[in-house]
Amino acid sequence: MRDKSNLIVPTVAEVLELAHSIGVSGITIAPGYEKWWNVLHEIGHFAVKPDGYIKLWRQHGGLGVPYMNWFKDDGVIKPDDPTPDEWGARAWCLLALEFNGWVSPLECGKWPASNDWEGRRRNNPYLWMRNQVTSPYHPFYKNGFEQLEAAGIDFSKGVLRPTKELVMVGWQPVLGWQTHQIA
Repeated sequence: MRDKSNLIVPTVAEVLELAHSIGVSGITIAPGYEKWWNVLHEIGHFAVKPDGYIKLWRQHGGLGVPYMNWFKDDGVIKPDDPTPDEWGARAWCLLALEFNGWVSPLECGKWPASNDWEGRRRNNPYLWMRNQVTSPYHPFYKNGFEQLEAAGIDFSKGVLRPTKELVMVGWQPVLGWQTHQIA
């Protein structure tokens, strides 16, 4: 753990450079979400998904954050998504802060006074709390850090993207082993 007095407040440009350096691109930042912490959170949604997953999502008109939108025909039951979800994106962002020596948005002196404790707007402090990486509604669900591990993401080894690609077993997508690691 780094000394908190040495942590820096990143700029949006530095956050976007992180995305570029790990091969994440094509992210749409909605109006009003231009603060560095919002941009980092959006990047997190892409960083936790394998490239093949994002490619499929974009082929089917993907907008917003990646999800399994290629299962959308009438009567089709959407299978379980094996990739990290919101909780995984939150964990990824917390690890990205540590990895880069960046301060938490809640401690940077620029966090808006108007917190969104309901969690539906851009100033949601829960996104940046280590104890908020597990669904409160699903007690047996993997927490965000476990989701990252299952996808092969390991910040301690410099692996910031999944090392497992999405493969289909029948109609169920699963994470399989990739032949290379993205560092």
